[in-house]
Amino acid sequence: MALHKVEGFVLFFFVQVEYSPSIVPQDCWPLLKEFMQGFMGPVVDTPPPHLKNKMDIPFAPADVVLQYLEHFNTFRKAAAQGTR
Repeated sequence: MALHKVEGFVLFFFVQVEYSPSIVPQDCWPLLKEFMQGFMGPVVDTPPPHLKNKMDIPFAPADVVLQYLEHFNTFRKAAAQGTR
């Protein structure tokens, strides 16, 4: 997730990475972390907050929806603060 401001506009972008052979984040986090650090650098150090709480249980599509909801709420708050 990134936030970038350009001449009064706020731009956001997401990077979503999935590893289909495993739905338990704890089993594949080291592999995903290494892959993402290859193109995002050291900003990928720990799992996102939503994922930290569910490292040992299966990840479901509803978890993706909740993560997007968290991100959009964060973006909305940042954009509102930037317009004041």
